[in-house]
Amino acid sequence: MNQIKIDKDVPMPERASRHRYPFKLMGVGDSFLVDVKMETVRLAAASYSYRSGRKFSVRQTSAGTRVWRIA
Repeated sequence: MNQIKIDKDVPMPERASRHRYPFKLMGVGDSFLVDVKMETVRLAAASYSYRSGRKFSVRQTSAGTRVWRIA
């Protein structure tokens, strides 16, 4: 069996920001446009919505994927 060395007192690095999209900064009626797959943004919006209680709508447009804050 291989031995795994246990290290002590090694500080954890800072957590990278998980928020790629500006959901936190949006007011009701605000929107943003991104050039990524609709499903990717929809999952991110749903996850943020669940944690924050804010509501979003995601639609595919001719210019890309647009996200609106609706509540």
